[in-house]
Amino acid sequence: YVYFYNYTDEDEEISSAISSKLSNEKVYKVNTNDAFNNKYISEESNKKAKKLEELKVKAPTVIKVTGETIEAYYEGEEITKNLK
Repeated sequence: YVYFYNYTDEDEEISSAISSKLSNEKVYKVNTNDAFNNKYISEESNKKAKKLEELKVKAPTVIKVTGETIEAYYEGEEITKNLK
C-alpha cells in the first residue's frame, strides 16, 4: 500500500484507520507537499490508472500496488470506508 498525504496537514482519522486496518501490511508514506513527488500530484486524480506512470492523486489517497499494477485506489473518505 502507498499512502499519499501532506505531512503538515495530516488527517488523524484517516491515518488512524490506515494504522489499524492495515497493521499487518507494509504501508509506504508519500509526502504530497514534497517537490520530489510533484509528478504524481494533481488537482484532478486519475482513479482509473492501472500503471504507476499513469498515476495522479490528490491528498489524501491510498493505493494498493502489486508489482507495477494498481489494484485499488481510495481517496478521502473512501479510505476509512473501504479499507479492510
